[in-house]
Amino acid sequence: MARNGDRLPARPPDSAGETMSEMLTVSEAAALLRVDRKTLYSAIRRGDVRGVIQLGRVIRIQRRALVGSPPGHAVDPLGRQQ
Repeated sequence: MARNGDRLPARPPDSAGETMSEMLTVSEAAALLRVDRKTLYSAIRRGDVRGVIQLGRVIRIQRRALVGSPPGHAVDPLGRQQ
């Protein structure tokens, strides 16, 4: 049990060293990208979305793959023409 003043991490890191908040559900990613969930599922199925991890029926998407492009290297995460 944490004592007063001790801080525990909000979420434990996963095996890749990322915190769970850096991994998004399809609903969270769709909200972030402002697209419909069905649109995002279709893009994932076509292979247009980078950073997708699928374990069985569970799909998670790396946040940095959606929003973490370095300056000058912007790429639309859904592969649409800009």
